[in-house]
Amino acid sequence: MNKLNTKELLYRLTSELRGKMSMDDLSKLVVVCIFISHDNRRTLSELMQLHKNELYNRLYEKEQETGIELNALGFSGILSTLSTETVLEVYKFLLSIDPQNDSDLVMDMTVSSADFSVTPKSINKLMIALADINEESRILDPAFGIGSTYEEVLERNPGQKIVGQELNPTIYSFALVYLYCLGATGTEVFQGDSISAPRFTNQKFDRVITNAPFGIRATNETWHMVQNDPYNRFRYGLPPKSSLDWAFIMNGLEALEGEGKAVFSVSNSALFMGGQVTKIRENFLAADLIEAVIALPSGLFSPYTQIPTAILVINKNKQRLINKIRMINATSVPIIKTKASVTLAEESLRKIIEAYEGNDDAEGFVKSVDSDEIRKQDSILLPEQYVKDTVYKIDDDMVIEIDAAKWTEADTVKLADIAEIYRGFNAISSDEAADGKYAFIKISDLNNQEVEFSKLAKGNVKENTKVENYQIQKGDILLSARGTTDKFARITEDRAHTLVTQNLVGIRPKKNMVDSRWLLEYLTSPLGLAELASIRVGTTIAQLPMKGLATVKVPKLPLEEQKKMMDAYQGERSLLDKQLSEITMKIQQQKEQLYQEMGITDVYTQRKEEK
Repeated sequence: MNKLNTKELLYRLTSELRGKMSMDDLSKLVVVCIFISHDNRRTLSELMQLHKNELYNRLYEKEQETGIELNALGFSGILSTLSTETVLEVYKFLLSIDPQNDSDLVMDMTVSSADFSVTPKSINKLMIALADINEESRILDPAFGIGSTYEEVLERNPGQKIVGQELNPTIYSFALVYLYCLGATGTEVFQGDSISAPRFTNQKFDRVITNAPFGIRATNETWHMVQNDPYNRFRYGLPPKSSLDWAFIMNGLEALEGEGKAVFSVSNSALFMGGQVTKIRENFLAADLIEAVIALPSGLFSPYTQIPTAILVINKNKQRLINKIRMINATSVPIIKTKASVTLAEESLRKIIEAYEGNDDAEGFVKSVDSDEIRKQDSILLPEQYVKDTVYKIDDDMVIEIDAAKWTEADTVKLADIAEIYRGFNAISSDEAADGKYAFIKISDLNNQEVEFSKLAKGNVKENTKVENYQIQKGDILLSARGTTDKFARITEDRAHTLVTQNLVGIRPKKNMVDSRWLLEYLTSPLGLAELASIRVGTTIAQLPMKGLATVKVPKLPLEEQKKMMDAYQGERSLLDKQLSEITMKIQQQKEQLYQEMGITDVYTQRKEEK
């Protein structure tokens, strides 16, 4: 096959026609012309000699011939607005392209014409491999797109039985043309909302594969259907209206036959979200439906989204991993970056698939985790929660690699064993008042591991607020709970009526168990920062979950030994700070002498700015 860079050719065409028509109309025109000429490009040569309206007649004839209807494009209205010159440019463009490239061109036009994302090829390849498809497999995709997920499947077996449903009418029409260009004979695609109006409920499938929209909010119509579902798809729990990730998962699950398997791409939020989603995950664990979860490297769905993503594998007939889940942390596998995309390297695809199919654990990459262990963590399904990475980027210029074997063998305790952990209260702007009874500590008040008490906002709290739960005490360590930048502070004195607010977590060392000075130094060390990084969750904003924080590993040392080393460290640090201050002063004096020798000191004065 003479494969071309269709994106580059398309760019040339759009440059020539810029300002003459919308990108959406251009895409529809190109796709229609591909449809009528895919089997015979001479059709376009003939049309060049005729009135532009003949194109619509040829479209009608092709629809009658193939049984494929593109009514959703509203093409007659588009054609009437176009000049003959514009239509001729598209004819000439396609006459220069081998029809073997038509499917790629339809995919490029799909991306160009709509607010629509095409699943990256490396993700498609991974999902197809995980699904373990054979020629007899009946496949369902309730969020079909144009069907690019199945390109390689259909090239091997054009008669593969695939049923899809696509919400967007334009994308649905493009999908019909795309499949026609691939020569698919066993594929059936419906148009409509697969949640509120599924078109496949009278069938069961061996495999379900889908890349559903991440975190989509239900319309009122869809939400009414979810709450009153006649197909009993949501028996594992009602998903929240604000995010239908698990609605798509349960929708696909219901379509599986008794020994079927499903593969979903999901946003990380679906794997750790609280509330009713926690209950859904608990019920999936109880039914032992989840076979594997694979955390993916960041950026694979760029430029459409940068949110962290994963692959969820459901198996109704688990032959292994009974009451276990294969957790694969592939966030650090090799990727290929270009200006336009991020792709999984071939070696990474092989490594992930081998880890999924295997039984052995590999430190920092894959582990078979008991369902009971997952339940103890609020049924969070993030692989990073159970399979700790060994490489962490601490800041812009520091990356550390942990010797997992040594760290596993080290004598450690969990943070919750040596300290109480508390979260700040949810203060809102209306709580603040200049004459308020309480001082509120916010993230912005933490600076150089200290709290700037003189700058704290004042305010009052609601009557039923249990202020004792948020009141700081001497020795507490405060830590930012949101964002990727760690901010710390240690409370060195008791201060009455001073409360910790949301986005901060308080760590209160238990009496006679740990020195708060020592604990702060550990948490701010490269290893401590890596431990904190390993438990972060979140899509757009990273968060430190309380249960995850409780499991952070801390070296186990006697309290007296901690105090002794901190006294020695602080004594030596004090001397070094004094020497550094003296050196800094001498450097400044040398600069002043240089300025005098330059003869410039008498033309300016300097003073500290008053604030």
